[in-house]
Amino acid sequence: MQKTFKFSLWCVVVAVCFAVLTNGSQVSGQVFARSDDLRPKVPERWPEVTKYTLDLSLGGSALSGNIETRNIGGGLSLKYLVDEKREVLVEGKTTRGKFSGNVIQDKQKGSFLYIYKWKPGINLYFSSTFAKDSGTRLDSRITYGLPGICWHQLLADRFDLFLVSLHPTFESETFETGVKDSATRATLRINFENAISETATLGGDFMYIPDVSDFGDYRFYIEPYLRLSIVPQKYSFKITYAREHDSRPLPGVEENDYGIMGSFVYHLQE
Repeated sequence: MQKTFKFSLWCVVVAVCFAVLTNGSQVSGQVFARSDDLRPKVPERWPEVTKYTLDLSLGGSALSGNIETRNIGGGLSLKYLVDEKREVLVEGKTTRGKFSGNVIQDKQKGSFLYIYKWKPGINLYFSSTFAKDSGTRLDSRITYGLPGICWHQLLADRFDLFLVSLHPTFESETFETGVKDSATRATLRINFENAISETATLGGDFMYIPDVSDFGDYRFYIEPYLRLSIVPQKYSFKITYAREHDSRPLPGVEENDYGIMGSFVYHLQE
């Protein structure tokens, strides 16, 4: 027990040090995860169902007095099995916040995934996304693509999950300044997870999204994380480091966003 605790503590220290060292001193004031619409949850991380699962959420907060704040947010996630080879995954989320009468956050995102299980270990898929983000002055971003391909049983002898996907996407953006832009991009994604001890799991999500006509215009996103089991199947702690880069953001918007996040999870299941 003592060795397990020491190992878990060492993993946390390493993750924090890595985050601090790679973060440097450039901390952006933008809303974090500005292009999270482009990162829908991969099918392997959805729960197993016999037909469908639907989750709805709605919440908010209000404070009056010396400080006036209003926040409201909601979301949905839907997984629907068409048949044994096809499934549909839908996600949506919206957040709006005011401070002293001023809107400080207005963010929306949605994604649609259609999966076709072509061969064992290989899926074909179609996706479309929508986003709005006042933090980066984005009024709307719409993407849709040609069928993509995902290999999701790679390195099975070394990882619990390791997938690589490639998806040609067409993107159209409109900003609050009136600027409009469009591009044809290639979305390359690597997602993995593996238990490194009885109590620790290491995972990550990595994306590279270049403009295929101008590779100097690209985005990338990295998110390594460490999940520690405190009480198996009940309590766990997760620490995540994330970095997001846009090589050509709108003038006045930073190229980089960084984040270090910790979360305590309680899991209840019958």
